Amino acid sequence: MDSPARVDFLAPDGPFEQAALRSYAVASCWRPLLTAADRVPLVAGFYLAETLAGYAISHARQQVPAEYHAGLDVQAADEARHIEVFASWMPFGIAVPEPRVRQRQTIQWLVLLLVNELTGFCQFRMLARLMESDDARHAVEAIAADERVHVARLMGWLEPLRSDRSARPVVQFIERFRRDLPGRMCQFFPRVDLHPLRDEMAGVIDDLLGALPFVRG
Repeated sequence: MDSPARVDFLAPDGPFEQAALRSYAVASCWRPLLTAADRVPLVAGFYLAETLAGYAISHARQQVPAEYHAGLDVQAADEARHIEVFASWMPFGIAVPEPRVRQRQTIQWLVLLLVNELTGFCQFRMLARLMESDDARHAVEAIAADERVHVARLMGWLEPLRSDRSARPVVQFIERFRRDLPGRMCQFFPRVDLHPLRDEMAGVIDDLLGALPFVRG
């Protein structure tokens, strides 16, 4: 049986699904204002983000116990498929250097991956509304569906670890990530006059991360 905290976060009327609806609504308002030129850095930003997410999964697998490996392997395969989708839409290739491997405790790795997935999920819901073709929208919705599975898996893994003594650094990491959200959104929407869109999406993600059981207590 799911714990109350997990049910609250992932329930149909909980923060996760509410963020999905808000992300789609934000994109609906801004869709008429985006140009074809805006979609070039948008797709490149997602390619970059998914590539870095794939590196994070690989690094986590090197350090977490074997009981998590099978699930992370599935997640890594999904991320590789997502990267291929975005690469197929890009008019040019970009190199994404692999970051150095940092040593983290298991709970810290799992929370880092969860934050990546929650952020990506909101952004994919946004992107699905912003894409111009039905095929592209369906491809992004399929990616968002993968992210839903990843989030549920990570939440399940994290629930029994919430009392871990390393939880305090986890909260600090989440709070730093939340503060950086407006800047992180610049890679997707660099045009200066799109700052309200960046701020709106940063707000959606910030509220979702603030509702996590680790942050909420």
